This record gives sequence, structure tokens and C-alpha cells, in this order.
Amino acid sequence: MYALQIETDVIKSLQKLPPKIFRQIVFKVLALQQTPLPQDHKPIGSAYRVDSGEYRVLYFVDHKKELVQVVLIANSNSQSKMMCASTHRLKPMADTQNLLKQVGERLPERVLTRFL
Repeated sequence: MYALQIETDVIKSLQKLPPKIFRQIVFKVLALQQTPLPQDHKPIGSAYRVDSGEYRVLYFVDHKKELVQVVLIANSNSQSKMMCASTHRLKPMADTQNLLKQVGERLPERVLTRFL
């Protein structure tokens, strides 16, 4: 079983969601402990993406340390809001430069744009 690390600010943002959506996303994220690369995952640069209802979850997997790190959750339908590590509020998606810094600059901007 992999360890799960969810950024604190992502958790705070998730807590603002309606209970049904919160539960969907949390179940999907917790399932990553058992199967870090589920059948519906999509590689995004060095990260991976899974969908949970209307939301997309961006995460990194360290197979050597057996660690899954969730860094970003975005609404895939509205294309206008996202929840990101290092932010306590919803931010406009157009601000990709700040987002790159928040995610640790581990993804090129073109890859991040594909995720969003």
C-alpha cells in the first residue's frame, strides 16, 4: 500500500465542496493508495491525472518511496476555477505561471495547460 500525501491547501479547498462531490473525490483519492495507476489514469508529463465526476485530480507517484502526492484538483467542466496546493481559495485558471510555481515547476506549462 502506498502512502498518501495530500497538500494541506488542497484539503482546505476540498472541504468547501458540497458533501456529495467531496465524498466522490475523497474515495477516488483514497483508492490511489491501493492502485496508484488505476485503469483510467492519464499520464501528464511526470504526473498523472484521474477523473472523479466533474473534477480532475493531478498527482505524482514515487514508486521507490511508495508515495502518492496529490497536488491539484480542478473542475473539468467549468474551466474557470481550480483548487491548487499553496492556495486557500479558488483561482482563475489563466494564471498558469503562478500555478507552475505552486506545483513545484515539475510540469512544463504546455503539459499543465493540457490538464486544465
